Amino acid sequence: MCWHWCATRGGKDYDARWGTRMTGEGPYATLLRQRLDKARERYGLDVKLPGLRTDLFVAPKLEDKQMSLF
Repeated sequence: MCWHWCATRGGKDYDARWGTRMTGEGPYATLLRQRLDKARERYGLDVKLPGLRTDLFVAPKLEDKQMSLF
């Protein structure tokens, strides 16, 4: 019997084709994608994050060869 995860690969347990790993095909995969998209919208996770500010980085000063954690 094929479970849901098997239904996303055309009835096979694994698909060795290049670029298909961690992706699914078929109606169950489409349903999962739709549910994920709706949840992303509902919880506000679909917003673009601000750019990374590298100007705030300050390199640590080496006082000893072994840096302290505290």
